[in-house]
Amino acid sequence: MAEVIQFHCPACGMTLRLPLAMAAQQGPCPNCDREIVAPDPYHGIGAFLAPVLPPPPVPEPFTLFVETPPLVPRHEEHETMRHPVYQQPEPLPAPPPVQFPAYQPEPFPPYQAEPPFPLPEPLHPFSEPAPVAQEPFSLPPVEPEPDPPAPAAVAESSACLVETERSRSRLILLFACLVTGLVALVFGILLGALGTRFFAPIPPYKPTNFGPPSQPEQPAAPEVPAPTPTPAATPEQPAPPSPEPPKPEPPATPAPEASNPEPTPEPEPPPAVPAKVSAGAEAALKAFLEAPDWAARSAHVLAPDKVKAAMEAYSREVPDGPTAYRTITVKQSEVDESTRSTIFIFMVTTERHQQGIPVAVKETPGGWLVDWLAFVEFRDDLFQKFTDGPVDKTGFFHLIVTRPPEKRAEETENEHFSSFVLQSPVSGKGQLAFIRKGTSAYETVHAATEGGTAFTPVLEVRKSKTAEGQSYFEVMAVKANDWFPREN
Repeated sequence: MAEVIQFHCPACGMTLRLPLAMAAQQGPCPNCDREIVAPDPYHGIGAFLAPVLPPPPVPEPFTLFVETPPLVPRHEEHETMRHPVYQQPEPLPAPPPVQFPAYQPEPFPPYQAEPPFPLPEPLHPFSEPAPVAQEPFSLPPVEPEPDPPAPAAVAESSACLVETERSRSRLILLFACLVTGLVALVFGILLGALGTRFFAPIPPYKPTNFGPPSQPEQPAAPEVPAPTPTPAATPEQPAPPSPEPPKPEPPATPAPEASNPEPTPEPEPPPAVPAKVSAGAEAALKAFLEAPDWAARSAHVLAPDKVKAAMEAYSREVPDGPTAYRTITVKQSEVDESTRSTIFIFMVTTERHQQGIPVAVKETPGGWLVDWLAFVEFRDDLFQKFTDGPVDKTGFFHLIVTRPPEKRAEETENEHFSSFVLQSPVSGKGQLAFIRKGTSAYETVHAATEGGTAFTPVLEVRKSKTAEGQSYFEVMAVKANDWFPREN
C-alpha cells in the first residue's frame, strides 16, 4: 500500500489525505477551494496557505486627444474680470554691504649673511689622495673589426652545424636503442631463470603415430623365364666398336617355383567403432518423446506403477500425444551415490522452449527410464501456472532458491518469517516466498544459501492469503536436496 500524508487544511480545518508523492505540492482544498501547500515530511514543513500574488497593474487607457481645461461660461468670465487683480507687494530693499578692511601682507624678514647655526667641519679622508699623473693616460690601440664573412661561408657553417646536430641525434638514438635492448636481454634472462618456479613443467607432447591401416601382404605373381635362343638359331651380330670395356652382366635371379604357391592370408576385419555411452539413454528418451499416448509412454518412465495413475489423470487435462522436439544434447552426467547408477541430463529444445528443457534419464536394472514428473513440470511450466492460479493450493516443484537483496529482505522479513526467491529453470521470473523461522525447512534452506549460493531442491509450496485478502507463498517442507530422479 502506498504511504499517505494526513493533515488539516490551514484555512477551513478539514482533514485531508494525500499520497506521499504529492508532498510539498500546491493545490485547492476540496472543501473551501483555497490554494494550500501540502506538508513536506522530509524537511519538517507543515501545510500552509499559498501566497496570493498581487494582481497585475491595469494599464491606463490610451486616448487619441489631449485633455483640455473645461470651458468657462461667458457670464462667469465677466464676473471673474470684475474682481480686482491682486497686487503683489514690492520686494524689500537689500541690506547694505559689509565693509571689510583691506588685506595688508606681512613684510619678509631681512636677509642674514651669517647662518644662524654653525656649519659642520669638513670630513678628512682616511688616506692621502693619489698623486696626479705626470704623463697623460693612453689607451691601447683599437684593432679594426674584421670584415663580415661572405654569405657562402655563413651557409657552409650553418650546414656544418645542422649536420653536427643530426649526427648527435643519431648517436643519442643509437645509444637509447642499445640500452633498451640490453635491459630487455637482462630482463628476459632473469624471467627465464626465475620464472620456471612459478610454472609446473609440461611433459613434451609425443604424438601417437598410428600409421596407415595395415594391408595384407599380397604374394607376388610368379615370373616365367623367357625362352633362351639356341646358338644355331641365333645369327651372329657384329658388335659395334666401343671404346669402353664391356661391363659384366649381373647374375640371373632364380625364378620362384610355381609348383608350391604360398597361401593368401585373409584380411583382418576393421576395428569396431565404440558406441557412445549415452546412446542407450538417448534412445530411451526419443522413444519416450515419440510415444503416441500415455499408455505407450509409461513403458519408458521411472516407477511406472506409481505414476501411471497420475499420467492417466494428466492426459485428461492436457492433450495427450507425442512431444515434437528439435534437438537433443547431453548437458551433464552424474552418479547417484545411493544406488551407484548413472544419470544423464539431456537438454531437449522445442518450438516453445528455445533454451531447452532439462530431462533426467536414469539407468535401472530394467533399462534407461525417464523422470516423467520433472519432464511434465518443466515442459508445461507448472510452477508459473501455480503462481497465477487460485489460493489455498499446494504443489511440489523443482526450483532454484536464492536469497533476496539485503534491502528487500529488510522490508519483507520479520521476527517470524524469512523471505527467499523461488525460480523455475525454464522461466526467468522469480517469486518471493516465505519460510517460518525455527522449522527444519528454514534451517536447510538458510544453510544451503549461505554466502549467496543457489540451492536446487524439490520444495512443497503453498499459496495462501492474509486477512486483508493479499496472497503470499510459503515453503512448507524440503522434499529433496537435489533434482536426482527417485523411484519412491
